[in-house]
Amino acid sequence: MTADERSPDRLFLRRWAGFIVRIVLPAALTGALFVLAVFLVLIPSLESQLLQGKKETAQELTRVAVSILDEYYAEEQAGSLTREEAQREAAARIELLRYGEEGKDYFWITDMGPTMVVHPYLPELDGQDLSDYEDLRGTRMFVAFVEAVREQDSGFVDYYWQWKDDPDRVVPKLSYVEAFRPWGWVVGTGIYIEDVQEEISRVERRLTLTSIGIAVLIALLLFYGTRQSLKIEKRRALAEQELRESHEKYLTLVEAATEGILMVLEGRCAYTNEPLLEMLGYTHEELADADVAGLFLAESDDDREALAALAAAGDEEPPPFEARLRGKGGDPVHVLLTATPITLAGKSGVILIARSLSGQKAMEAALEETRRRFSVMSDTISLGVFRSTWGRKATLLEANRALRDILGLSPAADLVGADWLERVIDDDERERLVARLNEEKSVEGHQLGLRRDDGGRADASLFAMLVEDESGRPQYCDGILEDITERRRGEKEREALIAQLQTSLFFLREPITQAVGPAVTVDRSEPVSSAAALMRKKRAGAVFVTDADGALLGIATDHDFRDRVVGGDLDHASPVRSIMTAPVASVSTGALVYEALLRMQDAQVDHLAVLDEAGALAGVVGLLDLVDYRRSSSVVITDSIRRASSVADIAEAQERLPGLVQAVVDSGAQVRYVNRLISGVSDATVRRLIAMGTHELGPPPVRYAFLALGSEGREEQTLVTDQDNALLFEDPGPEKAKETAEYFLALGTFVCDRLDRVGYAYCDGGVMAKNPRWNQPLSVWREHFADWIHNADSQALLELNMLFDFRCVDGDESLARGLRAWVFDQMEAYQLFFVHFAKNVLLYKPPLGLFGNIQVASSGDSPKALSLKEALLPVTNFSRLYALKHRVDSTNTLDRLAELRERGVIRREAFEELMPDYEALMRLRLRRQAVALQEGREPSNLIAPGEWTSAEEAKLKRLFSATADLRKKISFDFLGGIEGF
Repeated sequence: MTADERSPDRLFLRRWAGFIVRIVLPAALTGALFVLAVFLVLIPSLESQLLQGKKETAQELTRVAVSILDEYYAEEQAGSLTREEAQREAAARIELLRYGEEGKDYFWITDMGPTMVVHPYLPELDGQDLSDYEDLRGTRMFVAFVEAVREQDSGFVDYYWQWKDDPDRVVPKLSYVEAFRPWGWVVGTGIYIEDVQEEISRVERRLTLTSIGIAVLIALLLFYGTRQSLKIEKRRALAEQELRESHEKYLTLVEAATEGILMVLEGRCAYTNEPLLEMLGYTHEELADADVAGLFLAESDDDREALAALAAAGDEEPPPFEARLRGKGGDPVHVLLTATPITLAGKSGVILIARSLSGQKAMEAALEETRRRFSVMSDTISLGVFRSTWGRKATLLEANRALRDILGLSPAADLVGADWLERVIDDDERERLVARLNEEKSVEGHQLGLRRDDGGRADASLFAMLVEDESGRPQYCDGILEDITERRRGEKEREALIAQLQTSLFFLREPITQAVGPAVTVDRSEPVSSAAALMRKKRAGAVFVTDADGALLGIATDHDFRDRVVGGDLDHASPVRSIMTAPVASVSTGALVYEALLRMQDAQVDHLAVLDEAGALAGVVGLLDLVDYRRSSSVVITDSIRRASSVADIAEAQERLPGLVQAVVDSGAQVRYVNRLISGVSDATVRRLIAMGTHELGPPPVRYAFLALGSEGREEQTLVTDQDNALLFEDPGPEKAKETAEYFLALGTFVCDRLDRVGYAYCDGGVMAKNPRWNQPLSVWREHFADWIHNADSQALLELNMLFDFRCVDGDESLARGLRAWVFDQMEAYQLFFVHFAKNVLLYKPPLGLFGNIQVASSGDSPKALSLKEALLPVTNFSRLYALKHRVDSTNTLDRLAELRERGVIRREAFEELMPDYEALMRLRLRRQAVALQEGREPSNLIAPGEWTSAEEAKLKRLFSATADLRKKISFDFLGGIEGF
């Protein structure tokens, strides 16, 4: 390169050209692509979305109008109105409906003739035959409306029509029509294409202005960046030219020297001159960046003394010393070395001048300096760096400040005896890590959960490598730990949000069935005070007012009592009909959530009457019920299960359950909801498998009920569960007894085998519907329960108590209800059963030591741990015992306890003291299982002493203390003593 080519101006111009290619051109292309994307992609997409949105709005509004016709049709069916009256009132109401920004958009009605029933702006068409009515293009639009709904009940038709209420202006219009079959009517409304086009034009104008603004801003930023880059590049070119000139001067001086010169930077050969290369027989390429250690011999005491002198050169200039360098042929070269310490570009090193003798210690000095710099660096970075022994233990020998922070060690804590492997929380994970390190000698990105000194948990990513001795045996373990606790927490929060969004996605299209509650009714002549007392007793937000025949007349809500009784100073003895609201807004039992919400919004109410197919009051649904139902909806998974076409599809849907459970638990949801969510998924799986089974085996010969037992029967399933189920069917005639039994045994086997394949393991005790003993007609089930009630001792009941928690999952629920009522009657007739059952409950003793400490036990080679399932078992057994005693139909533990509290069986104070700790520990159990499954570990009910926090330990102790009180109450109530708790 010539001097002219190396000038700062020429270098600057070359770099400027590169800058334009690398920076300016891509920026300009980006701006152009942005404009093209706006006008070629975004605007057409917005046009399509706006038109689709208008069409969906027309559909929803038309369905609202149809729902009004449903109301009057219901009154016709109830006999309140004749068809003519109902049609007349419905048409009048539709005629008055308006919407849109100007309030001029409307609905019209024709029959299937077509004959106009009502048109708000063209009353002259009412009652006329419209078969030949055409628009300016000759389209017989009313005939097209009828054809659109004749096959599919609804559809879109485009035509020309007058602009709203202006008969002199005819524009394109797109209408949506829907049939109302009971009266043979067609209801429709439409959207004006010009409205859509005008809105699109507004969007295009805004996008154009925005694009221009962005383009101007990009140009300004590009101009400013270019100007600054010009200045920087010019200064850099000048600096490089000066550096190049200095380098050439240095090379000239060094090459002119007659002595060998070696520059060493951080243990590597940075430069050697020609005399030294000739002395050793190497070339520049052979020594370039070579390890200096390869040039020195260290075989004698003199060699080692020379190396010591060289090592001192890292800090100060030592006197000249002798050494032996290794020549290219392996022969030693004796030289006299003079060492001068230097620092170049932040790197430390020495300049060695060789006068026919040399030394070896420069390498050790450089290595020592490198070690010192590494130590300083390791104390300043956020990664935990350590060295430990390796064998039966991994005792820390060295650790930087970051590692101490990760493990919760104080800066002055002694590392002696600190085994970092023992801090791995999961024993299986610890064993896998040791095995992997011993086999592969290194690991990278291995994630661990570590126990901190303060009792907390730290999640870390490990890079570790084994350092072996000459015989290949591991001597040390060098590693780096990165604290990823916050990252893991963020990932969990993100997964929770995704699960919640997925749940919300399906929520609006779910049926309202599970959100429907029992309706509270009162006669219209009852006084206001009695109605209010009934609402308070039933904990209802509304009461329905009926006449003497039970017909629904109106509704009175908390709002009515507040505004019309309290605020209006109405006499409390006034009849409730004086404050009721009529008519009552309602939906059918098959309505979807979004339909109920639209109905509430349209009627501006918070409660809807739910009517069955006959129009009779079947229940009530409130706005709060729907909100609560949204939180409890597991439709993300159950919807997939309901639509599953194979067992593999069901298993795939089941895999999403742990993530959803973890998200719901972390969001603070009530334990009752989480358990019901898990049980709901299990129920959906059973129902889908039964549907598959009956499709394969044919329809059931008699009525049946598929029963869930144990935790599933109580709707308290966790993520660690097996099958506990049974099959109850109606007694067939003697001639069909054998084939009926064979059918249901085949169905039970079909369901149980596939439950095992999707993750519900077989019951170790064989309590499953595939076992003939638990697949019997009603008469045999009565014999079973009679035998358990009259003959079973406490030990036998310990194995069979799950059977008293049966719940119908699929089939005829009346069979299960009838069996439960029969069981209650048998127990009442034989009170000695409760004595045996109470002894069974008392077999469990809380694991508290003499001084109130929690006692844990181990099984075989397993470490000592506490079973959270067994810790909660006394509360479950207590609630079951008293529920059977007092004929409580509920099987869920929390529901049983709540009803027992309402009946006064247990004191409210005791209930309120027991429930928070029970729910907190159940939540802990569910969270641990969900996390284990998410991390690919085997879930468990066990928790080791070091894995619970101090707050959780306090909850355990309080629950065990409450368990002791429960035992006292059971002993007093059933084995003789004092009543009350």
